[in-house]
Amino acid sequence: MRTRSLSGLTIATVMALLLLPGAVSAQTSTLLVADNPGADCVAPVPATVVVGDLGTALDVQDAAEIDKVTMAADYGADMVDAAFHDDGHQASVETTADVNGYIVWSCAPMNGEPIQRNDGSDV
Repeated sequence: MRTRSLSGLTIATVMALLLLPGAVSAQTSTLLVADNPGADCVAPVPATVVVGDLGTALDVQDAAEIDKVTMAADYGADMVDAAFHDDGHQASVETTADVNGYIVWSCAPMNGEPIQRNDGSDV
């Protein structure tokens, strides 16, 4: 489990979480990363950004193995727990403050065939 400041993440992640309409601002949010220690992805693929008042507990899933979950939470938030299920396709994350948005990053398929995500898009 890893917690990072905004400076430790890619520009794409920060832009996706912080610049969406109705999303969060860098001055009032903390960016958290729940890293799956069992995943070894060379180039993780981001899913659709989920934004809203999401509470302090998230349960996420993906058709591909989850590499990490990046979250924007209320300022000063910290991660309480992050558990990745044995199959690597599900994760549960708990934070000390409300999450305002998140992105699930998953491993790209090895056989070249597209994987359907829960939102209907391909990896």
